[in-house]
Amino acid sequence: MKGNTTTIYEDVTRRIVMSLAEGVIPWRKRWASPVNEAAFYNYSTGRPYTGLINRLLLGAPGAYLTFKQAQAEGGHVVKGAKSRIVIFFDPDYIPAKDRDEAERLKQEGLPWEHLKKPRYFSHNVFSVEDVEGLKPKDAPTPHESAQNPTDIANFVMSDYKDRTGVTVEERVSDSFLYDAATDTVHIPSRQQFPTEEQWYNTAFSGLVKSTAREDRCNRTSAIKDNLNKIESIKEELISEIGAAMVLSGVELENKAADDDTKAE
Repeated sequence: MKGNTTTIYEDVTRRIVMSLAEGVIPWRKRWASPVNEAAFYNYSTGRPYTGLINRLLLGAPGAYLTFKQAQAEGGHVVKGAKSRIVIFFDPDYIPAKDRDEAERLKQEGLPWEHLKKPRYFSHNVFSVEDVEGLKPKDAPTPHESAQNPTDIANFVMSDYKDRTGVTVEERVSDSFLYDAATDTVHIPSRQQFPTEEQWYNTAFSGLVKSTAREDRCNRTSAIKDNLNKIESIKEELISEIGAAMVLSGVELENKAADDDTKAE
């Protein structure tokens, strides 16, 4: 079904606030995931629910399924059970009214990508713990990427720099910042970080800050010189969560080691 963006925003925000109130930063963790950790996945298809946002929305790893899938599997949702939202992103979605035109342009060898309208959509799902009558199923085998996560992270970083022209200056220093005037992320050397993952987390945090420019995501108020406290906190959250989402996407663990990972 088509997603209600407001509902998704509200649910994600609510879960983040609840975790922070408990002293937990939900997009960071101090441990490596064991190989056989239960994944977030669909009971019927075995497909994983990927991405940091889906983990926040679901709340706990395990198997989930829609109301119709529960019925098809011979089960029924227990009375009073609450559904949760999972979201999907389709970067290549073409509205029905434009599909014939897109096909015509493809056949004629003409540009057609401008007809793409990337969209989010969502489904309501239930935990298998809230569904009675299901047959036991083994969890899917954990996915193991054929590529080195750091290689993927380097590609993502290089691709963004090539497309936008932003510069990353890495050197031994005690300073980390994004300079909007020169469109440069200044970051300490990798050797100054306890782990490689923390360097990438910081680097992507700076690159997320660079998206504030008018010709990118147009959060121009976020890069002015006199940010008030609320604006500053909001932008720090955007950069932190944005970096965490990138690391999640490239399958790099963000094993936080410093006290600044504690919510206060």
